[in-house]
Amino acid sequence: RDAAARVSFLLGIPAIAGAGILELRGLLTDGTDLAGAAPLLAVGAVAAFFSGLGAIRLLIRILNGGKLWSFALYRVVFALILLGTALARGGV
Repeated sequence: RDAAARVSFLLGIPAIAGAGILELRGLLTDGTDLAGAAPLLAVGAVAAFFSGLGAIRLLIRILNGGKLWSFALYRVVFALILLGTALARGGV
């Protein structure tokens, strides 16, 4: 389980890096003032990095514990919240 989780997260790195590069390219072609936006981009990247590491560490701990019911419960509750939000906005 541990190795499978690590490999699956490692496989996501090229896709995430590619998306970041495409977004940066879009910012450069739109004429966005990167000198003013650079601190915000840096803070966002650092926050995303550490929150991602925390999520990965938590998921690997859950997988190693063999108790996936807590993760499944989290996903069901999160899905219900998203569905409720979409219905409240008139979507779906």
